Amino acid sequence: TMLTYRKAVDKEAIRTFSGLKVLVFGLGILGGGVAAANWLIRHKARVTITDLKPETELTESLNRLEQSVSMRLGGHDEADIRNCDLVLFNPDIPVRSPYVALANKLNKRVENEATLFYRLCRLPIVAVTGTRGKTTTCAWIEHILNQRFIAAPAGNSPENPFMHTLQVLENTVRDREPNSNAKARIIVNELPSYHLEYFEGVAHSPDVAVITNIFQDHLNRHTSMQEYVDTKANIFRNQTMEQFLILNHGNPWTAYLGQQTGRRPLMHFSMSELPTGVAGLYYENGFLYTQNRSASNGEKVLGVKGFTERWGRHNLENLLAAVLAANLAGVSWTEIQPAIDTLPEIAFRQEVVFKNHQLQVVNDNAATSPDGCMAAIVRFGGKSCVLITGGTDRELDYTAWAESVKKRIQADHLVFLEGSATDKMLHELREYVTSPTILTSLDDCFNTALERAKGFETAVIVFSPGAKSFEKFDNEFARGRAFNAVVDRLLR
Repeated sequence: TMLTYRKAVDKEAIRTFSGLKVLVFGLGILGGGVAAANWLIRHKARVTITDLKPETELTESLNRLEQSVSMRLGGHDEADIRNCDLVLFNPDIPVRSPYVALANKLNKRVENEATLFYRLCRLPIVAVTGTRGKTTTCAWIEHILNQRFIAAPAGNSPENPFMHTLQVLENTVRDREPNSNAKARIIVNELPSYHLEYFEGVAHSPDVAVITNIFQDHLNRHTSMQEYVDTKANIFRNQTMEQFLILNHGNPWTAYLGQQTGRRPLMHFSMSELPTGVAGLYYENGFLYTQNRSASNGEKVLGVKGFTERWGRHNLENLLAAVLAANLAGVSWTEIQPAIDTLPEIAFRQEVVFKNHQLQVVNDNAATSPDGCMAAIVRFGGKSCVLITGGTDRELDYTAWAESVKKRIQADHLVFLEGSATDKMLHELREYVTSPTILTSLDDCFNTALERAKGFETAVIVFSPGAKSFEKFDNEFARGRAFNAVVDRLLR
């Protein structure tokens, strides 16, 4: 089904934006709002922009707008919602916001950049959600798909906002002729829960949907774990019988998600042999095996010896999800095998940013939850590991994180960046860490870590916050870049 002929975009639906009064609710500073506003401007929509930030904080975004539009900055006014046809909400606006409620009450069309993309793009889509591993899994799916197709990322980074990708498809993709030899295009996109909150009314679901795992996260935005998981489930709500859902067999929430899938094709990936009657892909003794529902044992399809030594155990799960998705999308196992040797390393995800004979420095800035940090501790922890951690609390539980720290990180090898999550971490470690090192900047943290690493023949410094960074940085990308800048300044 992935290879069937499709037009790239719905040109008829796109034409309806001409003259439409659209309120861009939150321009933001990461690029998605600007890409959406510029797309709307090009398609002759009547655009108004509103943002809580004042003009001085939005200068860079405002300078990238292709023409002047009506604006209300430094606050919102309900009148703007009343006077528009469609409200395009920024990802920072939760779906339970009173402004979203007002737009729905007034029967306004409510979208975010991801829902808009899904309504207008007609190419096959492979999409990934989950608490951990989304970005790595997406990047690896894209890498593997490129063995056979042209894989286009959408919404996976500030460099590829959804509406920028849509514009590229409109401008450069001619409708592929049926049965032509031209490479088919497939979209690969990451769907965090803040996008999926708005997906209940979206008619199109991904052709291959992946849920990497579910752990406690975003409880500052969702009222409960149940609500968080139900939001993740929006990725497959409108799938057809010709589309696929991939779940993590070993995750505690998989049974619950499986109950909601109806009769659509369901595949599992697993770090151990799958039970009889469960279809999917599993790992055993250096090999990956595929299994269908009617088989009592799997068929060996890929060799991955040495993979966990190079990438870590958690990345073997990401690999299982990625290769299964790519295979369902139409890439053969024989095409996938060589692609495993050239998988890209992903920025800020256990990324080795410095290495010499004595020291390795790892930027794991993307570990914004306890589980993310624990994966880094499992991979790099030991007597000569110094961990820089801490940040902003989002109502997450650090009990299991603290147990992991106690097992693998020496108390005097912990360096904390101050913050509300740091306070919770230290509470959980109160008997283990009696005189904690709490510092106010990444510079100070890294300098201190360097001093502690000097006593070892070979050492590793891991920056894995286990938390967000609202209190010190504009966003996670800024924090990751700031750490790399410190490393460059002190070691290069």
